[in-house]
Amino acid sequence: MIIEFLLSCLVLLISSIFGTLVSGGVLFDALFYPSDIILFGLLVVILGVFIFISGYGKVFVKIFSSRKNFRKLELGTLKEIEKSIVYASKVAVYEAIFFVCIGTVYFYVNWMNTQTLGFQLSLMILSLRYICTIEILLFSMKAIVKKQIILFMADAESNNETGKKSNKVKIISLVKVLIFSAILFGLAVFVVMNYTRNESEIYFGNIGTWFDLPSLILVIAPTMLLLSCNGLWKDFFSGIKAVAKGEEINISEKYRFENAVSTVRYIVLCLSVIAAMLGYYAVLTYLDNKAALGPNMMIATIPCFYAVIMNLILLSVEAKLNHISE
Repeated sequence: MIIEFLLSCLVLLISSIFGTLVSGGVLFDALFYPSDIILFGLLVVILGVFIFISGYGKVFVKIFSSRKNFRKLELGTLKEIEKSIVYASKVAVYEAIFFVCIGTVYFYVNWMNTQTLGFQLSLMILSLRYICTIEILLFSMKAIVKKQIILFMADAESNNETGKKSNKVKIISLVKVLIFSAILFGLAVFVVMNYTRNESEIYFGNIGTWFDLPSLILVIAPTMLLLSCNGLWKDFFSGIKAVAKGEEINISEKYRFENAVSTVRYIVLCLSVIAAMLGYYAVLTYLDNKAALGPNMMIATIPCFYAVIMNLILLSVEAKLNHISE
């Protein structure tokens, strides 16, 4: 999977450069300062040390084998690789918490020393950004391994025929989606109108306030590219199609489609955090412009707003996949 891994790294690098540029930064910011490279390297080294201490090192490195050799791996080996990725993902989360805590403690200890506040904040922001990048790579690799396990365990005589539900059922499903969307939109309006106070021209009725094209691109475009790089594109859209048309699917298809959909959910969340961190980094760069501080913080937060909506929709898709496979 070394090719898939390298392609995923390239996609994340390009998206990081794009996010930095649209956030008001310059190309050099996207390519990292020496201290940033040291922090990223430290995170990777700590992660690698824990992987090898745990005893998963030998199977974890098999992730980077060629596609031909990877497809020859036995089921037991594939399951061990999956376990090693899950373990690495958990370690990465705790790494993020650890470095964010360090940055937070020193931020408040040196509260009066304004010269060091930026460094402490950057430690928190960059730690989250880099860990989310590592998590995306791990999620992508895990999805590939899980798909291979599903294909390995699939019965040779699985029934490939798919049944179709009546038009009445399709209409009912569409109505449910519309009702769900209306409820979600209504809740958003209720919360904004009742629990926020707007003292500027930015208000909920101005739909342009809630639409930020660069943020949308940062969340969706890398996700689609990663799906294509890792061979999950067909499974994801086949799952969406099966839910939309109410098609009956077999167990193997169910697990493959769920694997792709859940991977997209996690990737979208991590990408939204990365986009938000890039936005916050840009905000901290222009703290002197107090008039733009509020709007900039809003734009930095919008990617997470998009990610939550997409996750709610995809969670419904996952639930629906369980029903149509029964």
